[in-house]
Parts: sequence; structure tokens; C-alpha cells
Amino acid sequence: MAMSSMGLISQESFDTVVKENQEEFEMGPEEAVQDALEQFRKSGVSDFSHIVLRSSVLYDENGKNEEDRSHPVENAANTLATCLKKSSDQDGDDENA
Repeated sequence: MAMSSMGLISQESFDTVVKENQEEFEMGPEEAVQDALEQFRKSGVSDFSHIVLRSSVLYDENGKNEEDRSHPVENAANTLATCLKKSSDQDGDDENA
């Protein structure tokens, strides 16, 4: 479990544990999220304010991966990061011209 010395985890670490709970232990989305929270709390993580608390993978009743879904906040953050990168790249091009 990736964790900083301040008791914070990344969204990627949280999502990985949730996905493992669903795939390896056949937990439903809600149970997988709750179990991940419990695991991280026991490891000393106390601040989840920056984490999107949801399962990104849904399964049908047969356990088949139904869809991958993204949280709207995650989508917005990714879009912003892409825009900032493009802007930064353009600024670098302008300075070299």
C-alpha cells in the first residue's frame, strides 16, 4: 500500500485496493470501497478528503466486468491537467520562436 509519512494515499492506491477487493474477494462495489477504507485506516491513513470514494469497476451478477466508469471530478481533473500541459507546451514553443 503506497502511503506517505503524513498518512495520505493516492487515488491510484485507493482504486487498486478497491479493484482487488472486487476481483479477488468477489465483493460488490460498496463493500469493496468500505473494506478499502477500513484497510487504509488500520494502516494509519486518516485523511480521505482528496480521494474519490467509489468503485471504478462495476460487475454484473455473473461477476463479469460490466463497465469502467470515471467519477466526474476525476474527469475534470484529468481535463484540467491536459489543458495545463498543452498550455505549458505552447508557452515553451513561443519562447523558442
